[in-house]
Amino acid sequence: MNLSEKSALAGVRSRPSVMLPSTGFHDRPIGFKLTAIVVGFVVVVCLLMTLFLASLGALTGVRAYVRAESLWTNGQKDAAFNLSRYVYSGNPAQYEAFREALERPLQHHIARTEMLKPSPDFRYRVARDALVTGGNSAADAPFLIFAFRYLGGYGKINEAIGIWTDADPYILDMNELGRSLHRRMQAGGLSEAEREAAMDELLALNAVLTPKEIGFSAAINEASRLISILVLITLLGSMLLLLAAAIYFSWSITRMLSAAVEHLSDATVAVGEGHLDHRVPILAGDELGRLSAAFNDMVAYRQQAEIEEEMRREFMTAVLDNLEDAVVACDAQGRLSYFNSATERLHSDTPNPLPPEMWARHYQLYAADGVRLLDPDEIPLMRAFRGEVVSDQEIVIKGPGREPRTATVSGQAIVTPDGRKLGAVVAMHDITERKRAEEALLSRTEQLARSNEELSQFAYVASHGLQEPLRTISSHTQMLVRRLGGQVDPEQLEFTHYIVEAAHRMRAQIEGLLDYSRVGRDHEEPSMVDLGEIFDEVMVDLETAIGECDADVQRDALPRLYARPRGMARLFQNLIANSVKFRAERPPVIRVWAERQGKYWQISVRDNGIGIRPEYAKRVFRLYQRLNSREAYAGNGLGLAICRKIVEDHGGRIWVEPAEPGCIFRFTLAAELQAEHSAA
Repeated sequence: MNLSEKSALAGVRSRPSVMLPSTGFHDRPIGFKLTAIVVGFVVVVCLLMTLFLASLGALTGVRAYVRAESLWTNGQKDAAFNLSRYVYSGNPAQYEAFREALERPLQHHIARTEMLKPSPDFRYRVARDALVTGGNSAADAPFLIFAFRYLGGYGKINEAIGIWTDADPYILDMNELGRSLHRRMQAGGLSEAEREAAMDELLALNAVLTPKEIGFSAAINEASRLISILVLITLLGSMLLLLAAAIYFSWSITRMLSAAVEHLSDATVAVGEGHLDHRVPILAGDELGRLSAAFNDMVAYRQQAEIEEEMRREFMTAVLDNLEDAVVACDAQGRLSYFNSATERLHSDTPNPLPPEMWARHYQLYAADGVRLLDPDEIPLMRAFRGEVVSDQEIVIKGPGREPRTATVSGQAIVTPDGRKLGAVVAMHDITERKRAEEALLSRTEQLARSNEELSQFAYVASHGLQEPLRTISSHTQMLVRRLGGQVDPEQLEFTHYIVEAAHRMRAQIEGLLDYSRVGRDHEEPSMVDLGEIFDEVMVDLETAIGECDADVQRDALPRLYARPRGMARLFQNLIANSVKFRAERPPVIRVWAERQGKYWQISVRDNGIGIRPEYAKRVFRLYQRLNSREAYAGNGLGLAICRKIVEDHGGRIWVEPAEPGCIFRFTLAAELQAEHSAA
């Protein structure tokens, strides 16, 4: 996989992990889950307590019925016994004992009747008071009511309540029998027959109630035994079920939390070992889920950063390998650590962990003379490592079977912003070809200088040597004409005139050539000059020529600058004389001004003369170039060529531009150390 593919993949993986909105218990915070565990156990305990209390209430109620059955049975038997004694004795105390014993079953009848009513009509207090009055304890009364109303429809309890209900009418009959006997006793007593009849009736009632008492007792005892077993089974089963549910709930939450922590632990180990593709599965939207998402984002960002760093290293390596200059670097311990491709080609070698004392000999590093090996302290990389700034140190690099190469070396130490040194780096620029070219150019320059000097000497000597024969020709021709006198006919006189005139022109050409050759050879040093003053002096020299044509010459302020005074005077003289010479039929108007343009002054000379066509703008500055016939305008064709040589000798340039009317000559001069303009 290349870097671009890695970068694209990392770009996908580095996107922040998507956290789904909280939609379930798993997405709740860990605190909520731990609270849920605690609350779950509390709820289980409460349910167990409630179930226990309910079971206890049911069991207590059944056992209370057992005690109530005993009260009911004993009350009925005591009532029957005391009533039978009352029949024979007529003792009122026996009747009161009968009433007291029968009151317990009668109160149970009231309670039962009240408990059979539906909830809106049921009066709890009435039922409770009747049960307590019937001999039951106040603590048992609520359990008796609970068992009757909520367990009365089940099994043996229902059977016992049925027997109790069937026996109630007989209790009421016994009560009515007792009252009837008591009234008759108070009225005059009972006969023997009435006593026998009353005993028979009482025995009959007792005969009916006794089996019911036995059945009621058996049903209640059986119900008590079954409910005890049922309560025990229910309590144990419910306890086990609730505990199992609580344990499973706690286990599932704990497992979920431990799984998330385990995934995070595994991912930390994997990432620490360099597996940046590893990701943590997000199991929930809680704190651990968000931590997992943040961990994934962190790893993705780190992966992206490492890929980008790898791409930067690859890019920098490619940049350095594509440089023509050789680049060498050492680390913070001074060990050679990097050669780019140009360095490996230059040395035909790679970085070696050699001490600096061996660098020069191993890599054949010589001083600029190419003879002396560099000392360790002279090696550019070592100088840079010590903190020096190396700039264009020239060295020679040799090698077996290779041509020596000359290079300039620059470099410095590599330091972090906080001042910590990481090493040093130098760049070596191969100047072998440039050195050869410079040597060739120097040799050619020297040859040209000698040739120019010889040509100048030749022109000077030739000019001086030619002037004497020309003077001889001219003077002897004139002497010949005077000696012959009238013997010379007009045609011969014209021929001699041509000879003399040609000699004069030849002499003027030679003098012009001498002037041209002297430009730049008079050894005049540049100095601060006022161009305005030089211009005014030239105007004095040209006063006659200017006056003859009624020329109007104007100048603006001209600058002070460094130049050769005689050269500037000759320059202005030739340009003004040129404008005066090539005037039109109207009087010449000549204007001179200066403009500052960056590092140069631009001087302009404008006239209203005959002008110069654009196609001749360069030709006029060449030697012996004339645009007009000699008969129309005298001259040797060297004036503007001399101007060009003077300007170029001062490092400027000169040109001409057309104007209507006339033309504008412009030239530039360096503005170094220029001073104030001269006054106009």
